[in-house]
Amino acid sequence: VVKDTLDTVGQVSDTATMEITLAGKDGQSVYVVLNCTLRRDALQKPCGAFFVGQDVTEAREALQRCERIEQGYERLLESGVVPAFGVDLDGNVNEWNEGMTSMSRLSKAEVLGKPLLGEVIGKMLSPTDEDALRLETVINSALLGRETPFFEFSYASAAAGVVDLIINASQRRSPESKTLIGIVFVCQNISEREALEMANTIRAAAEAASQAKTEQLGFLCHEIRNPL
Repeated sequence: VVKDTLDTVGQVSDTATMEITLAGKDGQSVYVVLNCTLRRDALQKPCGAFFVGQDVTEAREALQRCERIEQGYERLLESGVVPAFGVDLDGNVNEWNEGMTSMSRLSKAEVLGKPLLGEVIGKMLSPTDEDALRLETVINSALLGRETPFFEFSYASAAAGVVDLIINASQRRSPESKTLIGIVFVCQNISEREALEMANTIRAAAEAASQAKTEQLGFLCHEIRNPL
């Protein structure tokens, strides 16, 4: 890379920039951006080159982490193991995986390109006014750079009934330019968990009532056998 840069510098410009990878003492890669400036003598003939290096390892590793996150989102959306959907900067649905289809009973073809708020969430899936406002706030915040780690959301539909969710909203950025291109929502269906918790509560109450009744009957029998 350095030789190629030296061969070309001076043909168009007296400066050039390149990135090289070095091996550190611990064997870890060190990424360095080199700025090369051609040196000329009094007759303006090339007589050497001057290099200034900048260690960009941390920035490069941060970029790679972001790329891995983006790839993770892509795999998550494609796999359908976890319900997930996405919207573009205009708030229109641009992702709707198999997990969402299974949970909502709405196919990708039915929702793709439609406004999430007011159309998909509003007409097809009916939330409470409070939940609709919460979702709108989360979307607006994400577009302004403030992500919402987790929030609760519920909706009702004729096909799926009432569904209770915990949703994570994250910005989605272009792998190339890193510009914001939309928002990804990853859902966890807690309807079954809440139903189980309710069943456990009812069972505990029933057991407590049964125990109280047993104790009351025991007390009455004792009084009958042993009147004052």
